[in-house]
Amino acid sequence: MFGTFFGLEQGVQNTTMGRQDEGQGERVEESRAMIDKGYAMLQQIIDTTEEGDWQSPIETPFFGTVSKARLFAHVLYHNSYHAGQIALTLKRASR
Repeated sequence: MFGTFFGLEQGVQNTTMGRQDEGQGERVEESRAMIDKGYAMLQQIIDTTEEGDWQSPIETPFFGTVSKARLFAHVLYHNSYHAGQIALTLKRASR
């Protein structure tokens, strides 16, 4: 979803906010492919954003108007939070 604010369509439907788990977590290879695609998108944003463009404003429905740098920082924080959740789940599931 964040990629659209940077002008990149990812073609991934929001499957978590306000929805019930319907077993989509069992499709591990599909999830891995989506994660890989997401990281490639983040790299593309880094590679194609000019240094001075990081302060350009972006309209978002949840933060209002923020700079590209602020939104990108939020994406990184958001991803690291979920990575920690996944790591704990994997650690506890292996017991």
